[in-house]
Amino acid sequence: MLNKNPDVCVEGDIFVKIEPITHGITTRYESFIGFGKCNFLTDMEEIKHGLHRITEHYGYPKYSLEKCKGLEHLLVGKILLKTVTGKRNL
Repeated sequence: MLNKNPDVCVEGDIFVKIEPITHGITTRYESFIGFGKCNFLTDMEEIKHGLHRITEHYGYPKYSLEKCKGLEHLLVGKILLKTVTGKRNL
């Protein structure tokens, strides 16, 4: 599907806390939405770099990608954003 139309929309949230207010509850948060294009990577070094950044983000900075069998069969996309907007309620 992305080969036919690489246009994508991504969204992310950070929920800080839920708290009571005078007439109910509210959520304290930050969020963004971005629009761009997804390009599939072919260079194995760039693929490994991207995967390493993901494992690092999730708390495994020293995880060896060489442990991953079938890495050459993995399809990895890189999203280049053209526009980003955000909002927050802190």
